[in-house]
Amino acid sequence: MASLRLLIFSLAVLALQADTQAQDDGVDQIQAVVSGPLTGHGARTITHHLAAHPGVRLCRVDPVSRNMLLHVDAAFRMDERAIRHLFRTHGLHLRCYSRAPRTNAPFRLLDPRACGLDQSKR
Repeated sequence: MASLRLLIFSLAVLALQADTQAQDDGVDQIQAVVSGPLTGHGARTITHHLAAHPGVRLCRVDPVSRNMLLHVDAAFRMDERAIRHLFRTHGLHLRCYSRAPRTNAPFRLLDPRACGLDQSKR
């Protein structure tokens, strides 16, 4: 069941990436692993809160893969500290936070078991 949900999440992200691919000039991808008691309801609440901010083109917080994914443009004004604070208000923490210009490279989930570990320990 968990692998099916992960597959559905990945397919949804890929479909949305293909749909917005032509409009991606100036779009950043923000990705992180979510640590803590993340429920489906909590994931939806945080997703709706983040998605309401100007500049958010795509927002997913997945309780199964424990990944957060945002595609944002220049109108998005939340910095890393503000995003981390939002998650902390829900009893959650972010690991392996990264923000970089979005490319056409295939989407890759972050592995919550290996995230934050030194390469020699993976």
